[in-house]
Amino acid sequence: MLDCLNPTKLSLAVMDRDGNLLWAYTNPEDPGWYVPAKMLPNGNFLLLVAGTGVREVDLGNTTINFFTQNQVQSAMRAAGYQFGAIILHHDLQKLSNGHYLLLGQIQRSAALSGDSTPTTVTGDILIDLDPNLNMTWVWDSFDHLDVNRHPVSTADWTHSNAVLLTADGNLLLSMRHQSWSLKIDYQNGTGTGNIIWRLGYQGDFALVSPTLADWFYMQHYPNILSESNGVITFAIFDNGDDRIVDSQGDICGTAGQIVCYSRAVVMDVDELNKTATVRYQHTLSQYSFWGGSVQLMPNENYVAGLSATTLGSRAEEFAGDSSQAPVWQMDVIGQNPDMYRSLRLPSLYPGVTWP
Repeated sequence: MLDCLNPTKLSLAVMDRDGNLLWAYTNPEDPGWYVPAKMLPNGNFLLLVAGTGVREVDLGNTTINFFTQNQVQSAMRAAGYQFGAIILHHDLQKLSNGHYLLLGQIQRSAALSGDSTPTTVTGDILIDLDPNLNMTWVWDSFDHLDVNRHPVSTADWTHSNAVLLTADGNLLLSMRHQSWSLKIDYQNGTGTGNIIWRLGYQGDFALVSPTLADWFYMQHYPNILSESNGVITFAIFDNGDDRIVDSQGDICGTAGQIVCYSRAVVMDVDELNKTATVRYQHTLSQYSFWGGSVQLMPNENYVAGLSATTLGSRAEEFAGDSSQAPVWQMDVIGQNPDMYRSLRLPSLYPGVTWP
């Protein structure tokens, strides 16, 4: 499945491994692209329509459900939240109880250290909506993080890009512009919203590695592979932008330093002992400064989607053993940098796996 960003071409496409188009979805009523698109257990696709709202469609391209960004805004106001304009972006989940977990962007005026005048800062919120679009839980980054830590900018302070539910009912939030993944106290909608831990450079974990470069930087698409005895194992697409390469804080791509590179990384996160161990890492064939995904396959190979490379976009499969041998590759030309995620699907039908 290719989740693309260019509405003048394919917005959402499912192809076989030879590049033959099996199914695609575009809708002239949707002025924006679909970031992301997710296959649901019932075989439908859940789409975040950029700047517009949320749409669920079936394989016949029939809309099953649709609600707008303005309806989300109204629901928040009805619940007493006055955030101003809200932009839904980058990720969403439909939970097993029918609720929608949405990622939104808001702006606040904040006094930064050393400044005499306030600065407009753009941060993230998480929104839990029930099936009737009633607000049930909200998380606000401004309530839980220090605006004075802004490695990239205040104009796009946090830029989160993925949210997922952990086995203990909490949330994992990938915050690209902090190079952190946060675990948030959600407790299936009853939690405090407090940050349980911050994973990444200058976070709460010690990296079991000889080099700071083995942290992930400006990452995309963390996905949990297993959770057992207080250890979470997850894969993540490490874009590598602004990678810290030494203890002096030198950054890749600057004068005298190594060029930036992207990796597929698998990391064991020991929540009790606060250690993070790189179990597997693979330097990808191209540097992808933006977007991307990495996925573990049933045969123990990995598939990575590279969004923004010198050639366009690319999906590549490689061995999960020590050989890391290349297995398969497909290039998407003319969509640069528009293939937000590339994921391998078992099939287009629930409970069916194609050979």
